[in-house]
Amino acid sequence: MDTEADKQIVETEAERVEGETAGSGAGLVNPANIGLLLGCILLGVLVNYLVMWKPLGVSYPILVLVFYAVFWSYLRGRLLTGTGFSWLIGAAVALLSLTYPLFSNELFLVLNFLLLPGLIVAHTTLLARGGQYQWHQVGFLSDILYGVFCRTLLFIGQPFRLVRDSLKFRQAREGVANRVLIGVLVALPLVFVIVGLLASADLVFESWVSRVPGSLVDLNAYELLYRTLIAVFIAVVAFSYCWSFSRERAPAPGVSPTSANPLTWDPVTVATVLVIIDLIYAAFCVLQFTYLFGGELPPGFTYSEYARRGFFELVLVTLINLGILLSCLSFTRAGSAPLSKVVRALYTFLVACTLVMLVSAFYRMALYEDAYGFTQMRILTQGFMVYLAVVLAVTGFRVWREETRLLKLYIVISLVAYLAVNFMNVDTIVARNSIERYRGTGRIDTGYLNRLSYEAVPTLVTLLDAPDQKVAAEISGGLYLKRQQLRREASWPSFNLARYRALRALEGRELHPFNPYLDEQPRFDNR
Repeated sequence: MDTEADKQIVETEAERVEGETAGSGAGLVNPANIGLLLGCILLGVLVNYLVMWKPLGVSYPILVLVFYAVFWSYLRGRLLTGTGFSWLIGAAVALLSLTYPLFSNELFLVLNFLLLPGLIVAHTTLLARGGQYQWHQVGFLSDILYGVFCRTLLFIGQPFRLVRDSLKFRQAREGVANRVLIGVLVALPLVFVIVGLLASADLVFESWVSRVPGSLVDLNAYELLYRTLIAVFIAVVAFSYCWSFSRERAPAPGVSPTSANPLTWDPVTVATVLVIIDLIYAAFCVLQFTYLFGGELPPGFTYSEYARRGFFELVLVTLINLGILLSCLSFTRAGSAPLSKVVRALYTFLVACTLVMLVSAFYRMALYEDAYGFTQMRILTQGFMVYLAVVLAVTGFRVWREETRLLKLYIVISLVAYLAVNFMNVDTIVARNSIERYRGTGRIDTGYLNRLSYEAVPTLVTLLDAPDQKVAAEISGGLYLKRQQLRREASWPSFNLARYRALRALEGRELHPFNPYLDEQPRFDNR
C-alpha cells in the first residue's frame, strides 16, 4: 500500500477520533470551554450574593441577563435570532423577570418562578436550534422537557473533567507562577469552608479570625458549606446546559405532522351531533336573553341569588365546547361541498352560542362581585373568560380558513394573555373597585383588603379618610403592619418598585395598630 495514502488515512482517522472525543478528555481544554466555565462560576457566585436569604427583586433580571450573556458568548456562532416567535418569547422572559423588581403579588411571583425556567429553556432551544420540533408543534414540549431535565444533568461531569484536564495541560506547559495561581484559585473555596468549620469548633480561633477585616466568620460554617455547594451546583448545571448545545441531538423519529391521520370521523355523524348540541345551546341562549340580559327574573329570584351559581359551570361548558370543536376540526374527514358548508355553519353556531355563555358567565360574576365584593380570584376568573373568548374567536376563524395554524395562535395568545395579567396589577384593581363599591353601598371587607400585596397600598390609603371610623381604624392597622415590614432594611438586590411606592405612600401618615377588643378606636389626623 502507498505510504502517502496510509499517512492520509491515519490523519483522517485521528481527526475523526478527536472530533468524537471533543466532549471529553483533552478536547475539552479550549478557550471557549474555559470561558464558559468562568462565566458559570460567576453565575453561581452571583446567585449566592444576590439571592441567598434575600427576597427576589432586581436580582432576578440581573441573573437572567448574566445567564443570557454567558449563553450568547459561548454559542454566538450558531445562534438564530431572526424568527418572530423567538423575539416574542424573549420579550416574555424579559418582562416576566421584571415583575420581581416591579410588583409584589405573591401569586404571580410564584407562578413566574415556576414558568420562567421553562420559557428560558424554550427560548434558548430556539436560539441554538437545538430542538427536534418546531415551536408550534406539540412535540416541542418534549424539547423543553429534554432541556430542563436532560441538558442540565447529562453533562454535569464535564466541568470537573475540564478543570482536571486544564490542570494537567497547564502543569505540562506553563511555568511555576501560573501553577501557583491555579492552586490559589482552587484553594479559595476550600479556605472559606475550612475556616468556617474551625471557627465553629473553637471560640478562640473564632475570636482571632474575627479580627481580620472583612471576615466571613460571622457566617455559620454549615451555611458557608451550603452556599458553596449551591454555587457549585448552579455553575455545573449552567455549564451542562450550555455545553449540551455543542452536541447535536439525533433527528426525531416519528410521524411527520403533515402525515394523514388514520382516525377519521364521518361528517354526517358529526353534523348530527352538532345539531343536537346546538339546539340545546340555542334554548339556553334564549333563556339568557330573556331573564339575565333582559332584566326580568322569575318570581322568588334575586340577582344576587341568581349570580351565586353558574359561572364556573359555564366556563366548564366552554372548555368542553372548545374540545369538541378542536376534535371535530382535527378528525372529521371532508365530505361533499354542501355537507361541508352545513358542518361549518354548525361549527359557527356552536362558537356563537359558546360566546353567549361566556358573556353570561362574565355578567354573573359581575353581579356576584357587586353583591359580595371583589377578590383577586374573581378578577382573574373574569380575565380567564376574556381569554377563552379570544381563543374561541380564533377557533371560529379556523372553521372557514383551513390553513390557519391553531396551535401557533394559541401559544401566542396564551403568552400575551399571561403577560397582560402579570402587568395589569390585579390587587390595585381589587382595591379600587372595592372602594368604589364601599362608597356606593357602605359594605367593605377590610380584612381581605389588608391581605393584598403592596401594589394596593397607594390606593388603600384613601380609606384612612373614610367616614366610618371603624373602617379607617382597621385599614390603618393593616397599613401600620405593612409599614413596619417595609421599614426593615433590605439590600439593593431585593429592591422592589411596589414596596418602594408603598413606603412612599405611607410615610408621613399617622397610623396605629388596630385593637379589635376596644370599643372606641382613636381618631386620626391623616396627613
